Amino acid sequence: MHTPAFPELETPDHYARGGVQFSYPSDWELKETITEEDGVEVRHVNVGRKGAGGAFLRVFSPPPPDLDFDGFIETFTEKVKERVPNEVSLEGVTQGTVAQSVAGEERHGVRKEFHLDFLFQQFSLLLDFHRIDVEDRSVFLVTVLADTNASALVPAMDLIRNSLKVR
Repeated sequence: MHTPAFPELETPDHYARGGVQFSYPSDWELKETITEEDGVEVRHVNVGRKGAGGAFLRVFSPPPPDLDFDGFIETFTEKVKERVPNEVSLEGVTQGTVAQSVAGEERHGVRKEFHLDFLFQQFSLLLDFHRIDVEDRSVFLVTVLADTNASALVPAMDLIRNSLKVR
């Protein structure tokens, strides 16, 4: 089955649970799990389409006092590195900053760019990390896309980031 290059944005689906809401392409899959540890509910919301990219949200309610965004970024980055297949060469990872509209305002986040090589073709995997804090919850948002399909996916990522509301 052929996966269309552009996500379905005309009639988006909507997520609204646990103080978080956002819209996402209707042809993307959403998975949610909830865990609890030491009185903190952690909601794991993943939305995307295999081979296309997606978004990962971690919602901490209430956020623990030692919630470490930099530690989260490093752990997430290490997990991505572990998932790179042996056939793909990881040439390096660079880090910078990114300014994007997220949850109704311009926010500065962290961009990790994975430089990959597969069958003599180079491409990059872009991971953008943002943190949104409100009174009784913190949200870590990660958007993931490859530079080879960025033009098709940027509108989907913008839909998620711009529609995100944290209450």
